[in-house]
Amino acid sequence: MTYTRSNQVEPATKTVRLGPGLARTLLASACLALSAPLPAPAASNNPAALSRAPTSYVVQAAHFDIAVGAVKNAGGTITQELRIINAVVAQLSRAQLEALQVDRRLNLMPNGSDTMT
Repeated sequence: MTYTRSNQVEPATKTVRLGPGLARTLLASACLALSAPLPAPAASNNPAALSRAPTSYVVQAAHFDIAVGAVKNAGGTITQELRIINAVVAQLSRAQLEALQVDRRLNLMPNGSDTMT
């Protein structure tokens, strides 16, 4: 009986454990990236009309109910709930956005962006 030795090397595997904070951040980032809708075609070439068109924003608060209530009170339209990060995705007009910007309990982010407003 003859044994031959293979020259192939088994790939090394290593399990990486993420802390709860990093795991939550990665999950939230993935949720935001996946929740970004495709842009709708412009209804008008009129710049004034485009500036009034609702835009998608992520509205985040310390508690999910605060984000929901704030958007509803401003008259925005909630399109998605992101409970894991206490946030909603909402369609907001410029006036609705400005009304929410004065509420210090909220973090407002254009949907699909990491820029805070």
